Amino acid sequence: MKKIRITAVFLLLVMLLGAFAGCGDSGGDAAVTTSALTDAPEETTEAPVKADLPDVDYNGDTFTVYMRVSDWFAADFDVKELTGDTIDDAIFERNSKVAEQFNIVFEFLRDNDDFGLNTARTAVLAGDQSLDLLLPHARFVFPYALEGLLYDWNTDLPYIDLDKPWWNDDARAAFSLCNRLFAMVGDISYTNLGSSKCMLFNKNILDQLGIESPYPMVNSGGWTMDKMAELTKSAASDLNGDGKYDIADDRYGYITTHWSGPIQVLYSADQRIARKDENDLLYLTLNTETTVNAFEKFFAITDGEGGYI
Repeated sequence: MKKIRITAVFLLLVMLLGAFAGCGDSGGDAAVTTSALTDAPEETTEAPVKADLPDVDYNGDTFTVYMRVSDWFAADFDVKELTGDTIDDAIFERNSKVAEQFNIVFEFLRDNDDFGLNTARTAVLAGDQSLDLLLPHARFVFPYALEGLLYDWNTDLPYIDLDKPWWNDDARAAFSLCNRLFAMVGDISYTNLGSSKCMLFNKNILDQLGIESPYPMVNSGGWTMDKMAELTKSAASDLNGDGKYDIADDRYGYITTHWSGPIQVLYSADQRIARKDENDLLYLTLNTETTVNAFEKFFAITDGEGGYI
């Protein structure tokens, strides 16, 4: 396999693995049973969607994947054997099918950090072609594009069909810039769903305090930042009675992190840092009155006695 710029082979692998992640074998002929009901509607089964891939043999070449160090991120690809875990086994079987079909051997290497993989970036800029697939934190993808490290999915990758169901249409629309696409995500990565953010609440505590469930409020449109602030204050309690709130000993009405909380507020208020015009160009939309009001209300909660960030 000829070594080329890191992202070219990366995109090929994503396309190949995405194909296997998005479809599966039927598992052979199923047993047929008869029923006394002769007027039941006939069941139809749609044929599995297949990727249109060339028949290529890479003669046992090694495909090197360079990724973030944490097991949680690396497990998207780096599963070396069947473990009995549903996700692990699916990833292992996917990798094995790709390796067998195209006659390649996977090698998985980890960087010493969880973000930009600067060691790999430096190597690529220096002309080192030993790495085939780079898996950095998503925030570094577009700086890499500005450095000329990435190919355009729309024009440079003839075997990728982004209309296939295993690609994420929302990501495709969001990542596009000037009608060029330098990153994609889909079923190839379970963190596509595993990194979703949500708000959890303790039903037992709500019942004990006689606080109404937020579900009816959400369904009726009554769930607001003001209502959230009210419930946060109602649920908080200085359990050890020392006159101050401490995360180890007291009960807070709302707890979040410095990263997830503000991002959730931004999206919950239907706000974005930037949006795109009819020419697929970005324009800033962050400093609106709605944005400011949402963050003022949010930080009033976290700065108060009932909230923690």
